[in-house]
Amino acid sequence: MNEMNKNSKKHWGSLEEYFETSSFKDGIGREFLAPPQEQKVTEIERRDFLKVMGAGLFMATAACTRRPVEKIIPYVNRPLDTTPGVANYYTSTCDSCSSGCGILVKTREGRPIKVEGNPEHVMNEGALCARGQASVLNLYDPDRLKAPLVIEDITGLSQELTLAELDDSLKNKFNALRQGNKKLVLLTGLITSPTTLKIIRDFLSAYPGSQHVMFDAAHPEEVSLANDASYGEKMIPHYAFDKADAVVSFGADFLGTYVSPVEFSKKFSKNRKLAEKPEMSQLTVVESVLSLTGTNADVHHAVKPGDELVVALGVANLVGKKSGGVPSVIAAYNAEKVSGLTGVSAKALEDIADTLLKNRGKSLVLGGTVRGAHAVALQTVVNFINSALGNDGITVDFGRGSNEVSSGFGALTQLVSDMKAGNVGALIIQGINPVFSLPASLKFADALSKVPLTVSFAKVLDETAKISDYVVAESHAFETWGDANPRNGLYSIIQPTISPLYSTRSLGEMLLVLSGNTQTYYTSLKATWNDSILGGTSWDEVLQKGFVQKEGGSASRSFNSSALAVVPANLGTVSNKFILSLCPSRAISDSQDVNNSWLQEMPDPISKVTWDNYISMAPQAARDLRLAEGDVVAISAAGVSGEFPVHIQPKMHPQTLSLAVGYGRKVSGKVGTGVGFDAYPFQQVVDGNLAWGGLVLESVIKTGVNHQLAITQGHHTMEGRDIVRETTLEEFAKNPEASNEGHEAEDLTLWPVHEYKGYRWGMAIDMSVCTGCNACMIGCQSENNIPTVGREQVIVGREMHWIRVDRYYVGDPDKNPDVSYQPMLCQHCENAPCETVCPVIATVHDEEGLNTMVYNRCVGTRYCANNCPYKVRRFNYFGYHDVVEKPRSYQFNPEVTVREQGVMEKCTFCIQRIHEAKWNAKYENRLVKDGEIKTACQQTCPTDAIVFGNTNDPDSKVSKIKKLPRGYHVLEETNVKSQVTYLAKVRNKVSA
Repeated sequence: MNEMNKNSKKHWGSLEEYFETSSFKDGIGREFLAPPQEQKVTEIERRDFLKVMGAGLFMATAACTRRPVEKIIPYVNRPLDTTPGVANYYTSTCDSCSSGCGILVKTREGRPIKVEGNPEHVMNEGALCARGQASVLNLYDPDRLKAPLVIEDITGLSQELTLAELDDSLKNKFNALRQGNKKLVLLTGLITSPTTLKIIRDFLSAYPGSQHVMFDAAHPEEVSLANDASYGEKMIPHYAFDKADAVVSFGADFLGTYVSPVEFSKKFSKNRKLAEKPEMSQLTVVESVLSLTGTNADVHHAVKPGDELVVALGVANLVGKKSGGVPSVIAAYNAEKVSGLTGVSAKALEDIADTLLKNRGKSLVLGGTVRGAHAVALQTVVNFINSALGNDGITVDFGRGSNEVSSGFGALTQLVSDMKAGNVGALIIQGINPVFSLPASLKFADALSKVPLTVSFAKVLDETAKISDYVVAESHAFETWGDANPRNGLYSIIQPTISPLYSTRSLGEMLLVLSGNTQTYYTSLKATWNDSILGGTSWDEVLQKGFVQKEGGSASRSFNSSALAVVPANLGTVSNKFILSLCPSRAISDSQDVNNSWLQEMPDPISKVTWDNYISMAPQAARDLRLAEGDVVAISAAGVSGEFPVHIQPKMHPQTLSLAVGYGRKVSGKVGTGVGFDAYPFQQVVDGNLAWGGLVLESVIKTGVNHQLAITQGHHTMEGRDIVRETTLEEFAKNPEASNEGHEAEDLTLWPVHEYKGYRWGMAIDMSVCTGCNACMIGCQSENNIPTVGREQVIVGREMHWIRVDRYYVGDPDKNPDVSYQPMLCQHCENAPCETVCPVIATVHDEEGLNTMVYNRCVGTRYCANNCPYKVRRFNYFGYHDVVEKPRSYQFNPEVTVREQGVMEKCTFCIQRIHEAKWNAKYENRLVKDGEIKTACQQTCPTDAIVFGNTNDPDSKVSKIKKLPRGYHVLEETNVKSQVTYLAKVRNKVSA
């Protein structure tokens, strides 16, 4: 970084671009980011050459002959609900996390191929996150366990069993367990299924002293504990972001990983869209670990881990003074003291408090989930602020609280103690990989060895399953019945969309067998719903709609001031040492999706790194340690050490280091094994509680090794062009065209004018509500059979995503720069530069304004990619689909061509969906309705940032958006006449 010289760029994608390093300059205009690999050519004799040429001529001639006739065998007896070539959709519930979003599973000829959000579901209203979109890939994972296993010895050698053999063996062992004095314990992840929970209760009732422990390391247990102390009920309330005009987050990543991010993103965006009046909510974030929510903040303050509580106390002090009184423990933290401890100015604290006070009853305050020594204290102070502002019962809804309930870390540690003492006779593990994910100090693996009988459920063999006695191959949610009750009053159904591919079982099914219950899980499920859920709703109606919503809601509650006793009387500050905080991965969570290649290759929304985890640190910290991007550092603290690559991340406090967990798996499938670095050893147990944040490092040492990170952001640069436009709400209110002044483009062209007599398709993207979550990227990948290429190919710039989400910083990297996200896809230019240079007319313009691709005509010259100013065309350098293992290919969408090596591909505006809608309209003798067609990226977007439709229809939503004064086209000075309109980003803060 010594060679860096500042320039005057307003927006920049990487530090190398901002400082115009020599490596950045060398990369501008280079086709390959690394030298292409060349194959060695050896000399051959003339006779051998002629043989080869002769064979080649023969094969070329044979290729011109008529292709052999292949007959397709039709259904002998076609199922009544299946029509070849027509998709079926089934309502279900996403199980990628415990949020319980409603989904529609698209099947073709009995194969689930795509997941969409259920537009009628009250939780997510049709949206879905990247992990939800990628869940279909887990169904067809070639590494899935095919049958139950019995582990024969400590080396992990195993033998497959049939389900009947498994049932007989386990029945005998559990019958013997009833005769003993040792207890049976179920250790699971979070379960919200009312049917499964009832089966668990009935099963455990036969075993005296039995226990069910639910635990999720990323679950905000401290929220429920604080609510128990504050209001007398242990729960996580429902947050109504759509009713909040001011949101303040003290480290809660509600747009990324907190409780129910899809639901929260959908609700939050409703108050961020600029309608007729120039009004939008304001988001203020105070955090130590830079989050997706933090990058979308209007006002952002980076602090050290633990200082979120100190700042919250300062805000509580100011709010309390104007809201009926300040408890003594809060009164000790006045603005000046808090400013001295955290570096957040007194004026900034007053601004936060004033904004909240101006929006009494219409504001919302949240506390973070990066566990530290005072996590419960932070949540308690947040409760005090919300109650003082009158938010309870309005934006904080106790009646629709979350049912994602954990037994707590205390229950887990007691279980481990019981296991070590030999008091546990049998342990069933499901939905959690404790050998990998629990703190090393618990020594869970040693405790497990003292349990006489261990049964582990797993989809892919993991660290815990490998040392268990029996492994049950677990069913995918698309293969079995189930239900979910993610929050009070909301019940969702899970129904199978395909018969089990292998000899698998769900937890509920297995427990019914072990208990000797002759009921199937389906009959148990239906009985539960008939008894206590359906009410006046019919079973068939539930299967069609996917959920039942019961009335609920609550009024405000009285805050118990004695709960504030948990707040320390005198919070100090750490010296100049680095502080490490762990966080869940935005791609693979706690490692649940580590074997999913779509998610591994999805760029992190903030860093744009793929296939790795890393230590994020501020530019100032990197300079102090003389570190460059990718340099490996050795860190140590509390008797734990490890080596990790470094990513230099603006918007972080110079003393903060952050690291995502879930990587570094040693036992997983082919995709996930050995990817990244294990961060779980740095978990700490503080005062009996699990701590992810606030670990003071004893040393951070440069090793001299560099681990090149596969970062996608630097592959395409702005090069000083006006690609991202933005303004403030204040400026926008004065002049709606503030972001677009002086950008008029001359309409000079050599192209003939196109006439579009029928439909003309276009898109609009609102950058004010796009959060950069990447759901659109994975939705597009699933819809269009887009391959993954692997870490090495990403490094050289060969990623294949048809839509990317570019992340740009605005301002000085050392002064908390703002962040803008911009989805970038084929712009379907009317004067398309790619079309003029294609020698075989493989890329052509159709009569509806689409730039289409004729894949079997493409010969791979790549002229079109070189001539595309948006760099959105992708080339198949290798036959990525040729190496796909079965049954992975079952997921492919038959409506989209599977491209071969040497073929160029790109976004088509989901032309297959356009054709389907047009065929349906023609059959019904009408025109396509506005909103009837939704592209894959639009349909999954949690914030409704993307709109698609017919721009020839003046009443269409996309036509109206394109006329807004914020609308502009990227690189409109080239006069390519893009069909994608961007709405300039508006930030709700006072102009500088």
